[in-house]
This record gives sequence, C-alpha cells and structure tokens, in this order.
Amino acid sequence: MFNVVEAGIPETHAGWHRLRFFVIRKLDIGSRTMSPYSFEKDVIRPYTRARDDPRVPFTAAGPDAQLDRETLAFLARHENFRLAVANRTVWLSEILDFYREDFVPRPAASIVEYANRYAPEQARPSSTR
Repeated sequence: MFNVVEAGIPETHAGWHRLRFFVIRKLDIGSRTMSPYSFEKDVIRPYTRARDDPRVPFTAAGPDAQLDRETLAFLARHENFRLAVANRTVWLSEILDFYREDFVPRPAASIVEYANRYAPEQARPSSTR
C-alpha cells in the first residue's frame, strides 16, 4: 500500500510499468531495503509455505479468524468462484492458478479441494477453468 501511496497506481501492470512498480522500486521494510516483488517472494511466500497456509495474516491477534473471514468473502464473489452444476465445471480466480504451488500439493491435493474449504457451495467437478 505504501508503494501505491508513494508512486501512485500505475495505469497498467504490463511491461515497463510492472517492472518499475514491483521490481525497480525499493522500499524500507523493517531493517531491509527491497522491492515489493522481493518482499513477496523472499518474505511473505516462504512464511505462508512454512505454515502450509497460503493465506497471509493481517495482525498478530486472531489471524485465523481474519483469514477465514477474508477467504470466505473472496470465494463468495462471483468473479472468484462459480459452479456450473449441469456440466460439472468450476471457475476459480486466476490468482489461485498463478500461485498454484502455494496451494497444491500442500495444504490441499488440488485447487478445487482448497476452494471447497471456503466456497459457498461444494464443487465436485470433472474439470476446472
């Protein structure tokens, strides 16, 4: 968020804009200077993998309840989770596929299995998109 406040929201995250916003820009985080990309790759994601939980905590007090609330809300949105029962298909947010290694094989055997923990309906698809 600090990067957004300081640098502004890029018109696009394509090409040079993405590189400048996420990689070239350096921020002081704790006692380290790093890019938002490095912070995600070297700090946040290793922490979530060590916990076998791809959700990122918000505060030291009660993170599981906060994470559950936000994950439920995320999968309750139509653009993030939809079922087509007739043809047994589930649509999930691309972010789950983009970070697939954070969700599969641990803490779940598949992306759909992970989504079923929080989705408003249980998906039992023969294919996913």
